[in-house]
Amino acid sequence: VDVSTPRFINGIGIYLVNKNVLSQTRANEILLGLPV
Repeated sequence: VDVSTPRFINGIGIYLVNKNVLSQTRANEILLGLPV
């Protein structure tokens, strides 16, 4: 895989953002006592 291709870099960026959003949402649910 050519890691310098924009498509690959975008894929990693999207993955990291999604992962961060999911973990943040989960943290908020735990703090608020909502079902996880």
